Amino acid sequence: MKPAIFSICSANYFPKCLVLLDSLAEFAKDTDHYLFLADTRAACENIQNHKKWNFKIISMYDINLPHPEHFAFQYDVTELNTAIKPFVFSFLFAKGHHTAVYFDPDIEIFSSLTPMMDLLKENNALVTPHITEPIVGDTHYPNNWEIIWAGQFNFGYVALNATPDVLKFVKFWENTLSSYCIADLGRYFYDQLPGSLIPSLVEKAHVIRSHSYNMAYWNLFQRNLFMKDGQYYTDSGPLVFFHFSGLNEINPLFLTVHSRRVLLTENSPGLKLVESYIAKTRQHKKELSARVTAYPFNHYANGLPIPKTDRLKYLSFNLEQKLEFGNPFENKQKIEEIQMYPPKYYTYHELLQSASYTNKVTPTIKYLLMLKVYKVYSYFPVKSYARRGYRKLKRTIKALLFPERASYNTGA
Repeated sequence: MKPAIFSICSANYFPKCLVLLDSLAEFAKDTDHYLFLADTRAACENIQNHKKWNFKIISMYDINLPHPEHFAFQYDVTELNTAIKPFVFSFLFAKGHHTAVYFDPDIEIFSSLTPMMDLLKENNALVTPHITEPIVGDTHYPNNWEIIWAGQFNFGYVALNATPDVLKFVKFWENTLSSYCIADLGRYFYDQLPGSLIPSLVEKAHVIRSHSYNMAYWNLFQRNLFMKDGQYYTDSGPLVFFHFSGLNEINPLFLTVHSRRVLLTENSPGLKLVESYIAKTRQHKKELSARVTAYPFNHYANGLPIPKTDRLKYLSFNLEQKLEFGNPFENKQKIEEIQMYPPKYYTYHELLQSASYTNKVTPTIKYLLMLKVYKVYSYFPVKSYARRGYRKLKRTIKALLFPERASYNTGA
């Protein structure tokens, strides 16, 4: 069979993913293209029925994902779309594809993927590093430590062949993401930390260090992007693909909402590339307005929003407990009654989000917040945290923990 190239998104993200799929149709003609929807079957059929697409659309309910409702409840939209990735690889390998390549839905291809496919003739795994040289001279996010904590490879792209060692890695990847596909920088970061083991677990793994692959906000400042004969180029040759992670559509000069390190200039090749991408996504949104549906797994069956802490309580269950529990979307009260659950999964933002949903700080949340404050004091006493707003975050936590002091104690 032909190599398979795929992406994963929910229906609300489909217009952006369509930019990727259109570019694959142009630059990867001799491959089979798939879109896997982390959404309901109804949303999948809604998009399928819009027109005859030049790619196959498959629901997450049809990829042999064990207990999809568990994944949909315990994970938010980003986590769910990431957690099913290794299961999609297994699904495609089982269909007979020897090679499968994943691209994040916020990527656009700009030149032929033939050189990449040629690399897979000699290698069984391809990955791209976030950076290819150390970050020096500023305190912006991400720094070198944050790159290490997030995983040295960006798993918005990964290519695999169905060899025995790759299949073992994919199985390990499935088992890990069934419970740990969450973001707590330095401990868990979606699928990227287990992905860092690829060079150790796969004998013929190749790191693509070319500046033409996976250009994004985390490495653009280290790379040279320019135009030549109407095509985008880098120091390594024609730009292969650009990753529009966290794209700042309101102010494209900043490129991303995640960092302020990169500032594009007027009429620069980078800004032209970004503005072209935004125009394409907006055109697709306009054309598909009747087909794009809201993410369906944000609410309980009664319509109330699902706090992050409820998801994490459920995530702490083992499989037997989940099966006994029944449909989590219909058991809001039972989940709220659960008092003890592991603090290891929680981040500041998740705890604060839970407090904002309930408009109060429960004893459990107060305890977990204090653990987090202790963790930061103990392990991360570096100036850069204060410069990136740590003091403001600490004041917010104090106000939640001790509201009676908030009126007269506002210092760090």
